[in-house]
Amino acid sequence: MHFNQVPVVLLQQMATTTRPNTNIDTPPRSVDHNLHEITLAECDVEKSISKLHNKKSTGFDRLTSQILKGNPKFFSKILTPILNESLKQGIFPDQLKLAIIVPMHKDGEKNNMKNYRHISLLSVIDKIFEHCVKKKLLNFLNNNYTIFFHIAIWLH
Repeated sequence: MHFNQVPVVLLQQMATTTRPNTNIDTPPRSVDHNLHEITLAECDVEKSISKLHNKKSTGFDRLTSQILKGNPKFFSKILTPILNESLKQGIFPDQLKLAIIVPMHKDGEKNNMKNYRHISLLSVIDKIFEHCVKKKLLNFLNNNYTIFFHIAIWLH
């Protein structure tokens, strides 16, 4: 719940303080939205499932994108209420934060560790959740661009 309150506290602080040497005399108007107000529709989740890459690699949950892409309507019906509850509570399940770290050889000698980079294999559900929330946040920012532009100027 902490991150839900950060923008609210920031805007409240800005409303009570004045910043010298700025061209804006008044703080931006407050935003009436919180992260827990983001709601995903089944079609949002279904679109995110369809945009997954066709990979056989799995994260900690052992689900492949191919499994979910095989029946996106079915899985969106299951996942949408779960993801919405996570947004509502402001809690992201610990199990979806886990990743499998795999070394990937870049180039050169295979016995030199500097020739490797790591790859994090994330849960497919995590990827769907991230994609859905990103789309909602970008939509919100596009609709409220002037507010955030003023916040950026105010903080500068």
